[in-house]
Amino acid sequence: MMGRRREQGQVARARELAGTRAEASACARSDLHAAFHEAGHFVAHHHFVPSESPLEIAIFGDGTGIYAPGEVRDRAKVRERVVAVYAGAAADLRLDPSREEAIRFYARHDDLEAGRWLDRIGEREREADYRDRARSVVAEHWREIEVIAAMLLDLDALRGDVANMILDLVGGADLESAAKRLQVPPEAAMLIVPIFVLRLTPEHVNQVLARHGYDPRQRASNSAA
Repeated sequence: MMGRRREQGQVARARELAGTRAEASACARSDLHAAFHEAGHFVAHHHFVPSESPLEIAIFGDGTGIYAPGEVRDRAKVRERVVAVYAGAAADLRLDPSREEAIRFYARHDDLEAGRWLDRIGEREREADYRDRARSVVAEHWREIEVIAAMLLDLDALRGDVANMILDLVGGADLESAAKRLQVPPEAAMLIVPIFVLRLTPEHVNQVLARHGYDPRQRASNSAA
């Protein structure tokens, strides 16, 4: 009898452990999607509205995140802002097209925001064009999106100036040029930048993404998509 009870207890613990692992895996995957979504917003913003610095991007550990771009009134910038808003879902869909229904549901607030911007400038009928532009920028800058997503998974949040500095480094900027992005005294900036250089090695980025279920080999298939 004792042996049978012990066996039943071991089975129960094994099931509990398997459930915990499955829950942790699902949570990691959820955070991965949130990170790529927010990274898509930011990278598009970085390239389309370079004169602005978003306030912050962050993920909250429950599959949600935030991209806080700040206010804009210039008509041309509104158009580019719409692209950045749509780029979140575009990056998420490129990460995993099989989750389209869930991703569209998650992006419903983005769609409402973009719609308000388009209504403001009288271009609601051009929504499909802006979505196409979002998909194009995501495809063109996928590696940058990977890097920002990895940094979000590593750090949870990035100030806009820090994220811009990261993309400058990814683009090949020298340390001094990248440091000028940071809204801190120059001597402090030159201490901060080398720390991020270590985090931006391909090995580190790939390790962070892999821990959350992203296979770096997806890069080739995503680039060809």
